[in-house]
Amino acid sequence: MKKELPSYPVFSQDVFNYLSAKYFANNQLSYVIKLNGRINETLLRDALTQSLAAEPVLGCRFIERDEQAIWLQHPDLKRLELCSVVETDNSEKEVQQFIASPHDFERDCQIKATIIRSVTDTLCIKVNHACCDAGGFKRYLTLLLSIYEHLYQGRQYFIPPNPSANRSQEPIFQSPAIAAWLKTANTEIDMMPTVALPFTPGKDEAPFAAVGQTTPAQFERLKKQAHAHSVTINDLLLTAYLRTLGVIAEAPQKTIAVCNSVDLRRYLPDQTISAVSNLSGMNLIRGSCAPAESFAATLRKVAAETTHMKNNQPGINMALFIATHGSMPFKDADLQWQGFKEMSAQTNLCNPWLSNVGILAEKPVSFGSATAIDCYMIGPAFFAPAFMLLTSTYNNVLTLSINFFQSTLKKAVAEQIIHSILDDLQNC
Repeated sequence: MKKELPSYPVFSQDVFNYLSAKYFANNQLSYVIKLNGRINETLLRDALTQSLAAEPVLGCRFIERDEQAIWLQHPDLKRLELCSVVETDNSEKEVQQFIASPHDFERDCQIKATIIRSVTDTLCIKVNHACCDAGGFKRYLTLLLSIYEHLYQGRQYFIPPNPSANRSQEPIFQSPAIAAWLKTANTEIDMMPTVALPFTPGKDEAPFAAVGQTTPAQFERLKKQAHAHSVTINDLLLTAYLRTLGVIAEAPQKTIAVCNSVDLRRYLPDQTISAVSNLSGMNLIRGSCAPAESFAATLRKVAAETTHMKNNQPGINMALFIATHGSMPFKDADLQWQGFKEMSAQTNLCNPWLSNVGILAEKPVSFGSATAIDCYMIGPAFFAPAFMLLTSTYNNVLTLSINFFQSTLKKAVAEQIIHSILDDLQNC
């Protein structure tokens, strides 16, 4: 008798991200980790394999079903190539190729890595956003580093039993503070798109990741500026982003809504959860910038918006929408997303995303004797007219990345957006 494969529940945020990928993005989150030495590829492959046992959903495939989709374990995990090694004299080209290459998450498992080997190694890892958001991906890197370090030192890594059962956002709604707030709050979200970016109509092809960075000294200055104005780095980013969007869209003084990602783990008792998961919310931050308006003037308006957001359980409205959406039969949710896609195509407008995933690691990322001299995350490539800027911080360096399709957005435009934001931040 054939043994039945293990399966795990698909939660509302999984459905939301899976369908958003189906209709709006390629849904790959990627790490780029540049090292000062070389990784032991045998140990890394073993660590990746053990990570599938620690986080079983990563070894699964998403199976669509009319009523309720499931995560079903891949039937032949032992045969999967979780990590490849590419030797090259052009590491940057190989990084772009790995990020751009489509990974078949429906036939393969949910994680893939490659070691790009030159004089030193660059490790790239990609994960399916349907099972894991940026907060979960950060947690996964911590797990992988821990397993690798155990193997490197010749010790066994203890794998806790079946942690993938605890991936739901429901514990957040069970919090007394959130439950009380929901009784009186207005939970409606006005998602009407507000701005048209200079996309070219056509099929989404040739993905590319544009990247820009501060120096450590520049980031230190930003931290001092944020402290001096009693704001956050996220406030500074939102301000520079809104000002740049107004210029790029040729929409001075127009109110633009930015979808600002929120990590819902903040509402859990220890601000984390025991498994790789999707626990993200969103708030719309609206702002405009008059011609010749100073950065400080725009910042005051943005800070007023974010202060209001922080006083009203940030991200919970969106989490509630996702929960409602995820509770319907899968086939009905799929039809609803088809409608969202058709509406977007008709308007050619969007609400651009800013996903500031924060500090990727509190201490240096090391694989044995090889330490990361640079580390950043790249978000999904969105189909036009949708758009996302993802930012991350490692070792006092702020990295801005835009993953896009060159067939519908010119590379020069994406790079202009990044450079404009960085310039504005340095002159604020």
